[in-house]
Amino acid sequence: MIIIITMLLAIDFNPTLKLDVTQFEIYEPPAAAVAHDGTIVICDSETGNLIYFSADGKLLRRVSSKGQGPGELQMPGWIEWDPHKGVFRIGDYGNRRFSSWNLKGELKGETPFFKGQGFMFKVMPNDTLLLSRDLAGHFEGRPRLAIYPLNGTETEEIWAYELDKQREVTAADLPNDGGRVARLLRWDPRLSYDAGSNFIAVTWGETQDIQILDLTGKKQRQFGVEMPQYPLTKEQIQNQVMEFNERFRSLLAKNMVLREFWPATSQIIVDEADRIWTFSFQKEDGEPFSFRVFNSNGDKLGSGTLPEIPDSILKDKLYFFSQDEDEEALFLEAWSYTL
Repeated sequence: MIIIITMLLAIDFNPTLKLDVTQFEIYEPPAAAVAHDGTIVICDSETGNLIYFSADGKLLRRVSSKGQGPGELQMPGWIEWDPHKGVFRIGDYGNRRFSSWNLKGELKGETPFFKGQGFMFKVMPNDTLLLSRDLAGHFEGRPRLAIYPLNGTETEEIWAYELDKQREVTAADLPNDGGRVARLLRWDPRLSYDAGSNFIAVTWGETQDIQILDLTGKKQRQFGVEMPQYPLTKEQIQNQVMEFNERFRSLLAKNMVLREFWPATSQIIVDEADRIWTFSFQKEDGEPFSFRVFNSNGDKLGSGTLPEIPDSILKDKLYFFSQDEDEEALFLEAWSYTL
C-alpha cells in the first residue's frame, strides 16, 4: 500500500497490476484506454496493433495491423473508451481517420479526419469529439476548442481564450519534443481540458482557474485550483533550447521570455464520476507530479503527488506507464485509490 499524505487527508493507493508490456514487443510508451468492465487496450503505433488485455493483465487478443486498408492503422496515437457507445475510439494520424472498435476487437466504423489541424481529442456524448484547433494560440492569437461530429460534418468552434497577440513561432516550427521546450516559454503555456458527462473543464496555462463550460461552450462558473508552481531558471530554458539544431535554436531564442514559474496545470482528466483531476508540471525531471481532485462545483475532494500522469482514470483506478531504472522494461500499472 502506498500512502500519500496531504494537508487535508490521506489518499491510499494500492498497486493492483504491473504488467511488463515489453514481452509483447511494446517498447515505447503507447496510448492506452480502459473499458467499463476493466478491459485494457494498448494502441501501439509501431506495429499498428490494438492489444486487448483482461483487467488482471491476461492477453485477450491482438487486432489490426500496419497499413492503409479498412481496419488497418498507419500511425495510431490516441485512444479513448467511449462509454456512451461502448466502443474504443482510435485516432490514426497516418491514415487521418478515426475508427471504432468494440470489446470483441471488431471494427465498428471509420470516419475521416476533419479539415485542418486538431489536438488532444476527447470523447463527448452524441457521437462527437472535443478537440483544440490551436493549443497555444499560435495561428490566430486565441487557443480554441471545437466539436467534431463523427458523422463527418464540419467542426464547430465553441470556445476561445483571447490573447494579447499572435505568437511568432508556431507549433509546426518545432520538431519532435517541441512541446516540452515550448512550455518553458511565455508564448506557449498550452490549454488543458477534458469533458465530463454534461460539462467541459478547461484551463489556460497562465491562469490558476478551471472554467466549467456546458457542452455547447457556454461558461457556467470557474474556481481556483491552487496548484504548486515551481520556479524556472534561465539555465533550464537554455538547456532545453540547446537540444535543437541551429535553425530551431535561433527561432526559440528570438521568442524566449523567461517565466518565473511553470504554468499551474499541465493536464486535466475528468473521470467517470465527473471528478476533475488537475496535474501540475514536474519540479524537475524525475520529480513527482502534484494533483488536486475537485467535483464540478469546485469543491476539493483530495490532493497529493503521483510519479506519472495517468493515461486513464476509471472505476477508482489509475492506469499509467512506467519504466525500470535502466529504461529497458516498460510496465502498465494500475493503482486503486480511495477518496
